[in-house]
Amino acid sequence: MRQAPAVAFAACAAVAGGPATAADPVAVYNWSAYAAEDALAAFERETGMPLRYETYGEGGVAETRLGARGSGYDVAVVSSEYLRRLIRAGALKPLAVEAPSDLYPMVMERLAPLDPDHVFALPYFWGMTGIAVDTAALAARAPDAPADSWSLLFDPAYVSRFTDCGVALLDSPEESVAAALLWLGLDPDSEAPEDVAAAIDALAAVAPHVTHFTSEHVELLEEGAVCLAMTWNTDLAEAGDRYAFITPTEGALLWVDVFVMPVDAPNPEGGRRFIETMLRPEISALNTNAVLAANAVSAATAMLDAAVRDDPTIYPPADKMARLVTLRGRDPEAKRAVARAWTRLKLGMPN
Repeated sequence: MRQAPAVAFAACAAVAGGPATAADPVAVYNWSAYAAEDALAAFERETGMPLRYETYGEGGVAETRLGARGSGYDVAVVSSEYLRRLIRAGALKPLAVEAPSDLYPMVMERLAPLDPDHVFALPYFWGMTGIAVDTAALAARAPDAPADSWSLLFDPAYVSRFTDCGVALLDSPEESVAAALLWLGLDPDSEAPEDVAAAIDALAAVAPHVTHFTSEHVELLEEGAVCLAMTWNTDLAEAGDRYAFITPTEGALLWVDVFVMPVDAPNPEGGRRFIETMLRPEISALNTNAVLAANAVSAATAMLDAAVRDDPTIYPPADKMARLVTLRGRDPEAKRAVARAWTRLKLGMPN
C-alpha cells in the first residue's frame, strides 16, 4: 500500500480476445508507483511481451473492479484484506505459478488463513499500518503522552494538541476501524455491531481534531503538513528524519499486497510469467530498492541497498514484528455497514 511519485509506464486497459500469443500484451493492475521501471522493462525485454500497465490509488476501487469481472487484466496486485472476499466471490483464478521456495514463512503464515495452500495469491510487498509523529512536535506538545500507543491518535486529550500542526487519518474504513478496535482491546476483525459502534464512537470523538482524511500521505509528510498521522510505513520512507514510526503496543496492522489473477484473465500465461519474473530475487530487490517496501523473497535480502535492508521502518525488528496483526477482511454486509458508518463520520453526521 503506497502513494508516491509515479513510475513512468503506459496505463491502459487490456482487451479480451482469442488465445494469447507471445506478442499479446500482459495487462497489469497495480497500486500507483509500486514497481521499479527497470523491473518492468526487464520483463518486456526478456519475454518479448509488451505490458499494458494501469494503476490505482484506493484499494476498494481495485476490489470492486476485479469483483465485477470483465476487467481485462491478466494480473493484479491487491491488499490481503480483500483477498478472502474476492476468492469467495469466484473472482480469481488459481495462479499455477512456479514460486520461489524461500518466501518468508512469516508472510506466508499470515496469508494462509485467507488463502489455504496459497492457491490464489502470492506475496509481493508487505508492511505495517501504524502512527507517524513529528518527534519535535511530540516533545513540545505531548511529552506526557504514551508514545507507543494508539492513545496518541485516539485519545482526544492527546490528539487535540496536534490539530493546529495537522492530523491525518487513513481514509480506509477497514483499517481505521480495525486500529480503533485494537486500541479498545477488541478483535480488529470484529463484525459484532456493538464492537463496530464502539470503534466508530472512538473515531468520532477525535474526528473534530482530524485535518485530513486521506490515503495519500506522502506529500503531506514530505512537506511537513501534518505532525501526527495514521499511515503506512511505506509512506514514511521518503519523509526524512523528522518523523518516528510507531507500532503501538496494543497491536499494529500488518498488510500484505499480493499478486492475483482475475478468473477471466485474457492472457493467463503472460500473467503467470509476469508474477514469476517479479518474484525472482534480483527483480524483487530492484522493486524494494525503488519502492522502499519489504518484499517476501528471502534470497533478495542480500541484494538490497544496505540503507533499505537496515531500515527498521521497512524491515522492523522482532519485538515490533510480534505486535503485528493481519486483517481477515469482513464479510460483504459487515464491510458495507462499516463503510456507511465511516462516511457519516467524515460528514459529521450522527451514526
